[in-house]
Amino acid sequence: MSIRNIFTLLVHDLKMCLKSFLIFQLFLAPLSLWLIIYLVFGQMSIGDPKIGLLESENSRLVQPFVQNAQVSRYEAQDDMLGKLEAGKLDMAIILSPGFDELVNSSIEAEMKIFIGGSSPLQRRVQAFILLQKGVMALQNREPIIEITTEPLGEADIKPWYYRLLPLVVLIAVMMGGIFIPATSLVDDKQRKTLQALLAAPVNINEVLWVKMLLGGIVSFLMGLMILALNRSLSINTAPLLFVLAIIAMSASCFGCIIGFVSRDMKSVTTLAQSLMLLMYAPAILNLFPMVPGWIQKLFPTYYFFSPLLKLSDGSFKSVDAWEIAALLGIFVLFQTILLVVINKRVALYLVPRTLRR
Repeated sequence: MSIRNIFTLLVHDLKMCLKSFLIFQLFLAPLSLWLIIYLVFGQMSIGDPKIGLLESENSRLVQPFVQNAQVSRYEAQDDMLGKLEAGKLDMAIILSPGFDELVNSSIEAEMKIFIGGSSPLQRRVQAFILLQKGVMALQNREPIIEITTEPLGEADIKPWYYRLLPLVVLIAVMMGGIFIPATSLVDDKQRKTLQALLAAPVNINEVLWVKMLLGGIVSFLMGLMILALNRSLSINTAPLLFVLAIIAMSASCFGCIIGFVSRDMKSVTTLAQSLMLLMYAPAILNLFPMVPGWIQKLFPTYYFFSPLLKLSDGSFKSVDAWEIAALLGIFVLFQTILLVVINKRVALYLVPRTLRR
């Protein structure tokens, strides 16, 4: 194989790919899905508690609110309470003048707390936790009460956002890895470009690596985009990128198989849609904790997202190394299947149509 031929063809295909509207659709689809899930189930849907304070309140009691909440200061008490009634604040705090000095002198001090009844319960709980921290900071002692959340039952309880994330990652990686090389190969066959390349001093292995690298780059960038948006790149960065690269190349290899066996763009879409449920099945089953985990492991695409998520959240252990070994085995299997497909199909592109008849 010639590295120069591969590089030249790859640059040409990348330019053609950037001119196609398909590349923007492929990036836009998982990005839109992630944004919807983040807005509906993520922290943005709840947000930090909104606290109202008067301008004169600079007590140590309110310092945790200033550091961990959305604080709005008002000059007039009526104005602040009006915002609270309108649902724009979760809590309003009014302290008596010289509140810190009165408390330290063991003199009675007044603190009024107003709660917005229409505010989300989670924000109100967060506000009271911050209030407790402020009281402890004012008294210069450790908290006497620690609030923790403990789920009941033996099931592994995860928020919907984290249960849907594997599906988004899998969609991002598979869409780029399948459609880019598959559509590029079909387009070359329809335009007779593939026959021209094989007749030139370019062999089928060089064409194959160009298509795999093209799909692998797009798939890698799409997966990297979702992981970066989820802030999952700070832990195990190097192993995470390595695994993502193997996954991207495996998906791209599968895309090359589809591209070689498909006759036109409609065939690519039909074949990809028919395999969609099989590809996304483990991520869909992940949404239901009652489903035994071993069922997900029966699907090859389970090993596409499981190592990624475990590496990104720091839960990957030495006993999980077999998942990476399985991923490498899937990549080798796809390569073997692709070589078999090439041996059966490449002769059709080298023999003129009249001779085949």
